[in-house]
Amino acid sequence: LGMQLFMGSFAKCYYYDDSGALTDDDDVEAKSACIDGWHNVTGINRAWDVITATCNDGSISTESLCVSTYDTSEYRLRSWRSQDMNFDNVFNAMQTLFEMSTTEGWTAVMYMGVDSRSPDMAPKRDNNPPIAFFFLAFMIVANFFILNLFIGIILDNFAQISEEAGDGGSATMTKEQKLWVQRKTQLLGEKVKKVYPTDPTRNAVYKFVEKEPFEYFIMFVILLNAVMMACEYYDQPDSWTNALEILGYIFGAIFIGEASLKLYAMNPYVYFSDSWNCFDFFC
Repeated sequence: LGMQLFMGSFAKCYYYDDSGALTDDDDVEAKSACIDGWHNVTGINRAWDVITATCNDGSISTESLCVSTYDTSEYRLRSWRSQDMNFDNVFNAMQTLFEMSTTEGWTAVMYMGVDSRSPDMAPKRDNNPPIAFFFLAFMIVANFFILNLFIGIILDNFAQISEEAGDGGSATMTKEQKLWVQRKTQLLGEKVKKVYPTDPTRNAVYKFVEKEPFEYFIMFVILLNAVMMACEYYDQPDSWTNALEILGYIFGAIFIGEASLKLYAMNPYVYFSDSWNCFDFFC
């Protein structure tokens, strides 16, 4: 989501000053205008150098005329670059979000997101304030994730103590709780008998889609689709964009085919009664 919102939006134009350091070029708003060339400089104060007996304005040769201001032009070597923390590709995006999750400099990233406009356009102050809710939501989720890590460690230690005790933690259970655990274990151990369709064609399709090789194939396609989505990056060539788009259509056709086969083999009521099928279909 961060790549979809901010990929290429944290970049702006820089130029190299006389010392070779990168300096913001706020006069340039678009990437197309960030090209090397002559830049007009106005309102420079004239100054006379007593040691060299020269004026900083090369057109003036006497101290009496080296006054007021003058206009000139200078050649600037420009470069269009992103900030250190950006969402230009999946690796930079993961690094940025990880750094934000540590609460180190996350407000700076949020302000860059608020100022961002669109790819190939320089940021503008307070251009999109509502986008700050994206960063606030991430910080809340990230902090809950850290909290869950601590809770997971506590539960893991409790499970380890119960396993070492050899009684499944019964020392901390009441009699009713022990009975509930026993019944739950018995119910989970019972196998549910599957009811197959009576129609021969639907029966064959049903048995085909529930086979492990078919499930492994779909899982493999899901992983390939995730890798493909992670291969997108800012300023990528058109050939790469077209290749990713074609692969997206292929994977989409496979997923539609999977859902169609399952809907045909099962009736819609049985298909959508499974929460995993609902997640697979709508997400």
